[in-house]
Amino acid sequence: MELTEIETSLRLILQICEKNTTDISKLIRTVDRIAQIQLAQSRDIAHLTDYIERENNES
Repeated sequence: MELTEIETSLRLILQICEKNTTDISKLIRTVDRIAQIQLAQSRDIAHLTDYIERENNES
């Protein structure tokens, strides 16, 4: 394999690695956002549960 072929191959590998890193970063941000949404939903459910319990106790 000639040096230029090796350089071309290495550049291609580098491009693939950079793209994978970008894709992984996007995936991490998406998973983080999903976790934030789930946490907010859990808090909403807890607030609703507390409200229902208070309403039942007052009745």
